[in-house]
Amino acid sequence: MTDHTFTDVSGTPATGEPDYWQPVIFRAAEVDAEVQRLAGLPPPSNGRRSSVFTHPRSPVESPSLAPGIRVSLDVLLPGETKLPPTGIGDDDLHHMANWFECLRTREAPHATVQDGFAHSVACIMAAQSYWQGRRLYWDAKNERILDTAPTT
Repeated sequence: MTDHTFTDVSGTPATGEPDYWQPVIFRAAEVDAEVQRLAGLPPPSNGRRSSVFTHPRSPVESPSLAPGIRVSLDVLLPGETKLPPTGIGDDDLHHMANWFECLRTREAPHATVQDGFAHSVACIMAAQSYWQGRRLYWDAKNERILDTAPTT
């Protein structure tokens, strides 16, 4: 038994492309300033000084960089021994619980290998773009990160 179905949309207008959010760039100076701000805070009770990279279109109640992508900046100062909580990034263990359940039942997980691949590519591109200080592009056809926009 699976938890997915087909939905017959025959005769309805096409929905078009997904609602892609415009890319945002966090400059090195902005990230450095946020690290300094977090480092200046007193130690929180849970040991976690953290900020989430937030897109302007992100809902206030669930800040994220893009739909389904939450990237945090965590600061632990020298000499501090209480590590911040680890997890899936948004303190939600449902993903891991789903994975273990799928190991037991042999059902497909909610997030596919392709989902994980796309998430990894986004994180790698974000890190490379930050450190290189420039925009990068994804060539979906050849599955490569490029310095210039791919030709169609």
